[in-house]
Amino acid sequence: MKSLSPKLTFLALGFVLGILTASFVYLGINFKNRTESTVVSSSSSHSNHSMSGSSSKTYNDLDYLNMMIIHHSDALTMADEALRKSTNKFILTLSKNIISSQSEEIKDMKAEMENIINNK
Repeated sequence: MKSLSPKLTFLALGFVLGILTASFVYLGINFKNRTESTVVSSSSSHSNHSMSGSSSKTYNDLDYLNMMIIHHSDALTMADEALRKSTNKFILTLSKNIISSQSEEIKDMKAEMENIINNK
């Protein structure tokens, strides 16, 4: 059986680590939401409606954007590492494109987080 090249192994490992990181972050946020929901339901007679509306939507939007920023930051780290270690033209071009596009997306997501926070 032919083994994967070290470069491909590195990229695959980074991808898996990124997914695991996002999963753990999501689980942590999901646990926090359940805990807050329990607190709200114990202090409100309208517990079924206490998490609905714009504040819940905004909170989830912020969580999503935060997780995506973490995910994109992991991609930047991987791409930077590939630029330093790879000689493969495809990998180098891909890494440069990832750094360019995902850096811009991180900037946009941070700006949107500010918009959400300021317009609550």
